[in-house]
Amino acid sequence: MSLSIIIPAYKPDFLKDAIESVLNQTNQNFYLYIFNDASPNNLESVLSNFIGHENIIYHKFEDNLGGQDLVAHWNRCVMATNNEEWIWLFSDDDIMSPNCVEEFYNTLENTNRTFNLYRFNNYIIDTQGKRITELSNHPSIETSQEFLERRLSYSTHSYITDSIFSRNVFNQSNGFVNFDAAWIADDASWILFGLNKGIKLVSNTCYIEWRSSGINISTSLNNKKWVHKKRKAIIQFINWLKGNRHLSLDYNLLLQWHLTMLHLIGGKLSSFDFVKKHITLYPLWSLKTKKNRKQVLVYLGELIKTEMKSYKSIIKKGIMSDNKPKF
Repeated sequence: MSLSIIIPAYKPDFLKDAIESVLNQTNQNFYLYIFNDASPNNLESVLSNFIGHENIIYHKFEDNLGGQDLVAHWNRCVMATNNEEWIWLFSDDDIMSPNCVEEFYNTLENTNRTFNLYRFNNYIIDTQGKRITELSNHPSIETSQEFLERRLSYSTHSYITDSIFSRNVFNQSNGFVNFDAAWIADDASWILFGLNKGIKLVSNTCYIEWRSSGINISTSLNNKKWVHKKRKAIIQFINWLKGNRHLSLDYNLLLQWHLTMLHLIGGKLSSFDFVKKHITLYPLWSLKTKKNRKQVLVYLGELIKTEMKSYKSIIKKGIMSDNKPKF
């Protein structure tokens, strides 16, 4: 076997569907590693029908690492596999089409194993398995620079489950790039893994279905803890990009991506933190253009307006109550 498919298992909701999609592959030349991250859920009730399958290797860790450092858990899972040449980190709620492994091996042979990173197109599905996006349209080959620019311009979707990478590039890179909550860590890792040789699309005839379930980190927007971690990850990502001499940064594009991401994440962000922690990431010359200056001022104005409403509400409540605030 030269391919390890890894499912870091924690949630039972769609685990059966994920495993079945792997075992239904037309090419069975792989090992499926299922790593239980000390889940409090009864995963064994789902796994009992699969453990013992000749392709499956199951292990339950004694400690829950994913809840503290998800990227460290991803790395732990990869390191716990045998010495398969290729690695596919999948998930416990996504689906792969039946011909993914077969098409991967075909592409591998047709390209003479030229690339370190092979990826699939993807759909986004909901909790019912209904597709809510069109199939992504990745180019046949693209550089890490091109991938970065498409991600910053929101021109493409990309997920941790949509790529197969070589063990060599994983080891040379010291594992996955680690950001808080694993937010954007997959994008950074694909950029890093693809730097030398580029990123190759497997085939237009196969795909993965990434599930927007509301119970994974990517869609947990209402949790204050994760909102804070995601904001921190944005800062980490930008600093990581700035420190990578192999990449060319378009600060105009980066700023637009940054502000849009903050909007998407939501939550309360103070105007002070916005300026101190986020805007100071940019060189002054990049903020002097009329468009960039306007975007920053508009976003800053929205934060200040929200803060003023909050202050007025606090003062009003104090006046209306017997326990008036002391100034």
